[in-house]
Amino acid sequence: MIHHVCMNIDGAIINAKDLRGCITVEGQTLNTVAEVRAWLNEQKTKGYRVLPFGYCKCFDFQKGCPGHETKEECVEHEAICKIASAICEEEKTCQHWCGVYTDCKAYQEAKKIYEERKAK
Repeated sequence: MIHHVCMNIDGAIINAKDLRGCITVEGQTLNTVAEVRAWLNEQKTKGYRVLPFGYCKCFDFQKGCPGHETKEECVEHEAICKIASAICEEEKTCQHWCGVYTDCKAYQEAKKIYEERKAK
């Protein structure tokens, strides 16, 4: 079983100084403790408890990654997410996390592209 890593928001708020320079939001790197804490608190107000560190098809913002049976499933999903990130027209304004929400327009288009490439 494969599990993706996530970050507990409450723990991150406590350790915000260690996260300075590690989080980028809308193209801006959060460089101060105040910026990091403000952004984490904003995520908390959305009802999130944990945040993903990378791509995860079934991520739950309360419990994290539920686990995946095969590595192939993860590799395929990661490839689709990379394509989605590259073609996303709303990259800077989108409130979704690429790889978490598979119902967005960019993800659906990327899945088609991936399937076409895979068929070749």
